Amino acid sequence: MFKVSACGVRIMSGISEIWIGELRDYKYALRLDREEYPAVLVYEYDSSSTRNYLFTIKYSDQRPNWQLITRDAALTAYDLLNRGGEFTTLSFPGATIHRSVSELSRLH
Repeated sequence: MFKVSACGVRIMSGISEIWIGELRDYKYALRLDREEYPAVLVYEYDSSSTRNYLFTIKYSDQRPNWQLITRDAALTAYDLLNRGGEFTTLSFPGATIHRSVSELSRLH
């Protein structure tokens, strides 16, 4: 299902990774498992098939339909980045999205 990241840096160990393209399909988003992984590291591929890490989603509490809230939050953050925007923290019901370019760039 998800690959456990071996990234050190200050993000988190035991974190799940997911390609942003998989989150576009709501059925795939329903397979997210917050019990096994406390956070999700979201990435996209660049033109050379290298992972470009975008942001981390950390769960704060359990809400009904939290998988779909996570999906919508990730797609909103991704849209913001694609429009040339930047952020460090975005808060959504039950989840917080963090982006630290300096930390994410060390994961490559």
